[in-house]
Amino acid sequence: AERSLLDVLSALSSLPNSPLNVVTVLPSALNQDYIEAVRQQSTEVVFLPYGWWHAQQSVFEATVARIEQLIKHYCPSWVYTNTAVLCEPLIAAKRQNITALVHARELLTHDPELCTLLGCEPQQLAIQVQATADQLIANSHFLATAYQHDTTTVVPNIVDPDAFAGIALPSATLQPGTRPRL
Repeated sequence: AERSLLDVLSALSSLPNSPLNVVTVLPSALNQDYIEAVRQQSTEVVFLPYGWWHAQQSVFEATVARIEQLIKHYCPSWVYTNTAVLCEPLIAAKRQNITALVHARELLTHDPELCTLLGCEPQQLAIQVQATADQLIANSHFLATAYQHDTTTVVPNIVDPDAFAGIALPSATLQPGTRPRL
């Protein structure tokens, strides 16, 4: 999640002729290197504890109210969540008549552990996103199909080849018909 948010912030800051004032809301201040990287790509960083959506829990109205205050203060054009498992920012955006965008990366039909964490069946998260997001950003056409949102844009994940530079790969050459030893 952290790497993907940094990728998105970097992409937003590199848009031509589109200077954005990005206010990033983070749930904690534990990882100082990450926070510094986010600060370099953001106009401002705000810390607000929040949790994931859970099918068996009510919305945290205090969190929604605080996000509404932030929306009133910063006057954003839109609210973006970097995951489908947040609902309070989207509810706050809707209440303030601000466009709510969800960048979904979670495919619950293939992630039973996440379903257990969220207390839901796979389709329930898609229903939650349909109810709270004005627009869905999916990282693949397969994911877009799973969410079935009316307004969807596919934006594939970014792969930074430099991130693989430190990985030691086996140097053996395979002969046709042989299998690598692990």
